[in-house]
Amino acid sequence: MKESLELTIEEFKKIDVKEACQKSGAILKDEKTIIVRYLNSDYIIHLPEVEITSPDVKLTDNQKNLILHYIITSKTTLLTGKLIDFRLVPGGNMYYSVFEARVHKPLLKTFGNNPEVFMEAGKSFGGIKAEYGNFALTFQVFPKVLVTFILYPGDEEFPPDCKVLFDSSISDYLSTEGIAVACEELVKELVTKPGEKDYE
Repeated sequence: MKESLELTIEEFKKIDVKEACQKSGAILKDEKTIIVRYLNSDYIIHLPEVEITSPDVKLTDNQKNLILHYIITSKTTLLTGKLIDFRLVPGGNMYYSVFEARVHKPLLKTFGNNPEVFMEAGKSFGGIKAEYGNFALTFQVFPKVLVTFILYPGDEEFPPDCKVLFDSSISDYLSTEGIAVACEELVKELVTKPGEKDYE
């Protein structure tokens, strides 16, 4: 993300932590500890330093930035149940080709001809079968951010294709850039799960 982790940490230190946790679904365990679930794992934010740790996973600065932005940005909006794609988030249409290159392309490169492997990898990573065809999974990226991947296997006439959908409330929890980064990080995890290919 464009804003540095250091700047995001300074911004985080200015928020009302209790209110932000209520809005985001993060848990304020005590005055020095926040627990937030991200991509099927729990992470601890240590206050007042705003240091993020996990006993199992080492986060990149980009991922730490995303987690903090989620908590900072979150509002009290309820899930609407209406699904939209990236083109319908603010400014998303302008950057859709970049989104396709960073999210659709690696997903299709790894799973386009292996939809069963996609389902296996996704379910092992917390994905829940979605009712949008035979190869669709919904992931809880954050407590209030759901992302649905739909894979359409290719045939003799058409190449494989995919859709990435969100609840229409997503822009009340992540910026447009944050949405793109969240999806990109999710795809990175999925494509390395089968051990078939590295993400470039």
